[in-house]
Formats: sequence, C-alpha cells, structure tokens
Amino acid sequence: MRFEKACRQAQLWRTRWPNENLVMSVNLSPRQFLDPDLAKGIRHVLRSTGLEPSALELEITESSVMDRSETSLGVLQQLRSLGVRVVLDDFGTGYSSLAYLRQLPLDTIKVDRSFVTDLDVRDPNVGIIRAVVSLAHGLGITVVAEGIETEEQARRLRELGCDMGQGYAWAHPAEPIRVGQFMNRRLESRRRSHRNGDHAPKRSRRPAAAGPLAAGLSVVRRTAAAGTGTG
Repeated sequence: MRFEKACRQAQLWRTRWPNENLVMSVNLSPRQFLDPDLAKGIRHVLRSTGLEPSALELEITESSVMDRSETSLGVLQQLRSLGVRVVLDDFGTGYSSLAYLRQLPLDTIKVDRSFVTDLDVRDPNVGIIRAVVSLAHGLGITVVAEGIETEEQARRLRELGCDMGQGYAWAHPAEPIRVGQFMNRRLESRRRSHRNGDHAPKRSRRPAAAGPLAAGLSVVRRTAAAGTGTG
C-alpha cells in the first residue's frame, strides 16, 4: 500500500507539473528486495497508477546487494527489465569493492553522507569520492552525494564531479503538501527570473542554483517517498 501510494502521488505531481520530469524515489528494505514477487508487484502498481517506469527509482542498500551476490544480480536485472531506475543507496557503508560495481546493472550510486561531512581539500574522503565518481561515470552511472548541509560542501562536490546532491542545504523531508509548496516557490522563482532577464540585479546564489548539482529535484524525489529519506 505504501509503495502504491507513493506511485499515485508521483503521477499526480507529474500531471500537475508535466515539464519538470519529476521522479519518485522509494526505498526497498532487504526483505522487500528479496521478495520473489517484487518485480510482479511493481509491474502491477505501475499499470494501475499509470506511472511511467522511468519515473520510478528504487533505492537498495549496499548490504542488500552484496550479501547474496548471485540472487541480488538476478533481482536487479528483473527490475531493470521493467524500465525502472535502480539506485544503490548509502554507498561506502558496506564492504563492497569498486570493482564489483561493474557487475551491477545500476543507474545511480548515492555516496553516503559520512564521506560528505567536514569535506575539504585535506579530507582523505576527497580521494575516495573522486575515485567513485570516475569509475561510476566510466560505467554510465550517475553519482548523487547525500547529506549536503553547507554551500562549501556543495561546491567541493561539484568540483569532484558529482552529478546531483541532496541534503538539508536545500530542504528537509516533508509531507506531500509541503513538497507542492516547495515546487510552486521554485517555479515562481524561475518565472520571475525569466521575466527579469539580464536586467535583474545580481544576487548571491543558493547551492541549489549553481552548477550541475540539481539538488532541488533530488529533494523532491526523496521527500516524495513517504518520508523515507533524511537527506
């Protein structure tokens, strides 16, 4: 029921804002991930809600994938065959190797917030993040940084090549009505910017507005999933 509710909400938002290409992100527990009827159930929900498969992301923890490699690989392939996006969540908290990523049919990796905290030039995590980004991009995998709380962290992660980010620097988890308000403010700000054009006075940018870290969309995706994320 919770999964179906999330997909119905996503379809409502995509109908309301058809030009925003919004994506719903839903966390799967290890137990759900190994359910033999998982793919069948997801296919049924997509059909009943009318949600496009590409508008659904399924987030799977690193431990779920690594504990039973052969079984996990089969499940991931089933999910990808549905057309949904597969995301490896909290990457770096388990015992997987970077080399193993080559065997996994993934769309996105989410770098755990523990690598983002106190990120600066001297932080040894810089090298780790750079290596993850390099390998992921070589495999055609998108990299999202979790737990961004400051503009400095966002700036460093952009420099390291992260594609997207999420965290309290932009928004906290929220109920659907708050997400709707967030989107309305975001779109109104964009319309004002377009109306003002180049004559608008220069203002300091929020982290979400700078570079390829499309954090606004990422926040919407996380909060949309019935409060499953904490940034």
